[in-house]
Amino acid sequence: MWRHRRNADQVLDQIATHIERIEAGVMTNIQSPLELQFHSMSRDSSGNVCFADDPHLRPEFRTGFHPIDLWDYYYALWHSNQKGEFFGHTDNDLPWPDSRVFWKRVSVGKKLRVLHSTRHLPEQSPLIISESGEVRIKTVPDRYRIAEESENTGRLYLNEQSYIDRVPQLAWEFSLRGYRPLQDYFKDHIGEILDADQTRSLCQWIEVVERTSRMVMK
Repeated sequence: MWRHRRNADQVLDQIATHIERIEAGVMTNIQSPLELQFHSMSRDSSGNVCFADDPHLRPEFRTGFHPIDLWDYYYALWHSNQKGEFFGHTDNDLPWPDSRVFWKRVSVGKKLRVLHSTRHLPEQSPLIISESGEVRIKTVPDRYRIAEESENTGRLYLNEQSYIDRVPQLAWEFSLRGYRPLQDYFKDHIGEILDADQTRSLCQWIEVVERTSRMVMK
């Protein structure tokens, strides 16, 4: 979702449409254990998907679910790192939803989706950028260096001189099914030049990774 945050509504509309076209037999197998009725998404006069839910309706009183609920469920499951529930399945062979935790996972998935599709975080970033201009990413020893063990933050070096300070260790070490977002990013972008806006965007992404890590650890 992070890569598509600039057109998140369009992407979610496509996802909802795709889920609405799932074969009837497959959807029956999803509905039955959940004891919920599947409903298509509401759309406004322009045909755009409406994502607003009734915030006062508790899960135990809900009688149906929508395409985005199903997407949020699997989005949370994919981020859960619970191997026994997800590993071994392909993208075309997902495990059936678990009625015992369905709405809990939908809630977590929605929070992750909103976080990953947010273009600008509302809070002022605690990260400090050492350079204000263009910076080239280079290979450096010890790219991430802990400042003080008790703080759990450190400097993330883009090259020998330039760095981003106060980067949470949690973000740097975050791993999801073997994929380490920050560490893999720098491996794949050696030699790339970042302008000031791109560096600020990188800082925002670091914060998103850190918040994602905290959410999936709960």
